[in-house]
Amino acid sequence: MTNFIKTRSSIGHHDDYYRVFAELCRQFGYSAQVTVNWRSVMFSGDSLFFMMMEETPIGFVLTAPIRSLLGRKTSCLLFRPGESVHPKSLIHQVKRALLQSLRRLPGCNIITLLPFDLEPGFAAFANNWIYDPQLWDVKLLGYDAPPSKAMQEFIGEIRERAGTRKVVVALGTQNQIKGFGFFCQLWNSPKSEALRQETLFVSLGKVAPTLTGLATEFAENGGYLLDRMASNEELLALYQCTDYVWACYAPQYNQASGIYGRAVQFGVPTVVRSGSFLDRLSTILDEPKIGLAWGDEDGVVDAFRNELGRVPKEKSEIKVEKMLERSMVCLRGAISDKLA
Repeated sequence: MTNFIKTRSSIGHHDDYYRVFAELCRQFGYSAQVTVNWRSVMFSGDSLFFMMMEETPIGFVLTAPIRSLLGRKTSCLLFRPGESVHPKSLIHQVKRALLQSLRRLPGCNIITLLPFDLEPGFAAFANNWIYDPQLWDVKLLGYDAPPSKAMQEFIGEIRERAGTRKVVVALGTQNQIKGFGFFCQLWNSPKSEALRQETLFVSLGKVAPTLTGLATEFAENGGYLLDRMASNEELLALYQCTDYVWACYAPQYNQASGIYGRAVQFGVPTVVRSGSFLDRLSTILDEPKIGLAWGDEDGVVDAFRNELGRVPKEKSEIKVEKMLERSMVCLRGAISDKLA
């Protein structure tokens, strides 16, 4: 039995993570239980797995040492390892110090969602790594089916609006750290007349209240704004029809991204922030991408004129399978009741 500690939130990719781990347990032959109450399973003899350490840090920090003394396994996924590589704030310095201490405990597994070859500094406070599940979960969750008739009409509407222009989509919650301000800035800029003639920027997801003014200007300038919660079916459909997926996030959001991961699985080129972890991961994975300097409008038109093209399905599937296999080796050990 493995006890998975989840957050109380079900927004974004959270529910998909729970489904992925439930399916992995089934494939490994383990039973699984999901709870938000880590205290209720703190002394359980079963394996304990914190699915998002940063969402339940107190639980993990208190639980792991006690369980180690009892000879029991405690694992966690670390979503934001970058802030502990060169910590600048006091809270990040404390986080790094605690992780460094905990990783040495018998039975304690700290796992990053980014590979160590992307940033060797991760190995100073984590035991192992996997690829973000949203780099390899589409087939596992049955999300690779062709779009429904309704979604084909939805896609058709966007392609009709675009005409011969390339489509660039920003998906999910639209806020400052997800780069929506920069996304609108590029589209609204007086320098972007050629960009608007050659591309169509599409935003699907609820816009943060602080950015509604920019979003209104974006729509007035011909951008396609769908300011509402997006269904999973709509998100999956857009991956299958767009030319680029926006993953150019603010410097403080330097971490794995489910939006980016799904784009990779569907073979769609991405737009990333130059120098970011996603930019470096794209290089490691040999993924087509446009790298933009944060806040810089110069050279954007030429960047989108590059004919990157989608990755052939067969090539994407081989790459995804390798990421799945590497991740399953690590996760099988973390989910198992055995300490070794």
